[in-house]
Amino acid sequence: MSGKRAKLCIAATTLAGSALTAGTANAAAPARPVAAPAYSCTYDSLTHVNGADWLLVHTSPSTSAPRVGELPYGAQVKFCSSSYTSGSGYVFVYGYGYNGSTKVTGWMVTAYLAFP
Repeated sequence: MSGKRAKLCIAATTLAGSALTAGTANAAAPARPVAAPAYSCTYDSLTHVNGADWLLVHTSPSTSAPRVGELPYGAQVKFCSSSYTSGSGYVFVYGYGYNGSTKVTGWMVTAYLAFP
């Protein structure tokens, strides 16, 4: 093979390899973080996660809403008693998930909270 053909072959292989790597990296890239929900209230009540290993926190009061994060079983949760509406089954909360230093704010299902 001539020197010119060898250089073209190497360049094409390098280009193809880069394209495959970039395509794979993009496909495996994590989703963008979800912004915290816009809701304002006074956190006046305290409870704990009960009945689930990890309880999901959502951007709005719906299980189909994007997830903001999750809180572990036993995590202390502050919530707005004014955010609970009869029949909705959700309250607006904040707590610390994962290793205890990540603040998670959003909507949580009340069925898995231990109310005093």
